[in-house]
Amino acid sequence: MVIQHCYLTYPDAVRLSSGWSEPWQWLRHAPLDLLVSGRAAVIVFFVLSGFVLTLQLTGPSRPSYSQYLIRRFFRLYVPFAVVVLLSYALHFAVAPATNGELSEFYNLIWRPSVTPRELSGHLLMTGLRLDMWLDVVMWTLVHEVRISIILPLLLLCVRTNVLLTLLTGLALFVATDRLLTGVRWDSSLSASLLATLHYVLFFLIGTATAVYRGPIKALIASTGAAGKLTALLASIAMLMCTSDSLVISESVFGIGAALLISVCFSALSGRSATPAPLSWLGRISYSLYLTHILVLVITVDLLFGKMPLLAILMFVFLLSLGFAHLVYCYVELPSIQLGRILIQQMRVTSARSVPQAIK
Repeated sequence: MVIQHCYLTYPDAVRLSSGWSEPWQWLRHAPLDLLVSGRAAVIVFFVLSGFVLTLQLTGPSRPSYSQYLIRRFFRLYVPFAVVVLLSYALHFAVAPATNGELSEFYNLIWRPSVTPRELSGHLLMTGLRLDMWLDVVMWTLVHEVRISIILPLLLLCVRTNVLLTLLTGLALFVATDRLLTGVRWDSSLSASLLATLHYVLFFLIGTATAVYRGPIKALIASTGAAGKLTALLASIAMLMCTSDSLVISESVFGIGAALLISVCFSALSGRSATPAPLSWLGRISYSLYLTHILVLVITVDLLFGKMPLLAILMFVFLLSLGFAHLVYCYVELPSIQLGRILIQQMRVTSARSVPQAIK
């Protein structure tokens, strides 16, 4: 996602022109275009969310629903709120301006002013366009939060009848696509809620993949090294799918994401430890998601004209990783730990109340 947004910042005239003279032009061609395929990345994110949350809900220390919501609140919302407030403060401290020499995308991701009402809309996660200027990628988080609230119900449905549940999700996916045709998905609260229903299918796919991960892992293992490589290449090919139909492309992305997650889960589950760089990137990924737009806009605004744009964007990439690490250490991790403390206190209180109830 960071690479994609750096790519989209480059001037449209250069980025969209034919040829191979500029590095950004290379990213328009397969297989490098996978690095800047934002829609595919979003679908992978949703499928992976359904997969990971299902592992949490079915793991050895299964949380109650209230504990699950507390964990979600401190894991997602608190870091989000801190970053939004930081972005709001930087609006006044830096006040980045539009730049005609950069892309339309860059000039649309940062609004000159945000009112207190719009700030409250950000914090309430309304999903409206005016309520997402401070961090334009938050639209995916809005859907993530809404669907994660009902994910235990989705898990129950998958366990009860996985085929019927997936078919229902597919029908909902197609129906909402038709209802939203010609409508901005962030133009009203009703449109935003329909968009949330549109993405339920991908959480269901992730949940089903997690529930049946044992048989899937056994099936992949039985194919041998050649089969695993074929599955991996097939998943990548699906994530590179291009179609004029959003329904077709996103459906293929969803299947590709499930296949990719299954192959990676099968490969990593036999290891004693995940490689350190991947483990670190996984830890900071949410903070990176939240902060990279802020880093991009501020850095480009301060350095544009003082050094080549390609150098600036390479610096943005590295700075985004560093800043995300700081946010993880000093915002996200303390928030997660606070949530764990509250959940532990709830469990202790519940355990103490049981003997008293027996008496």
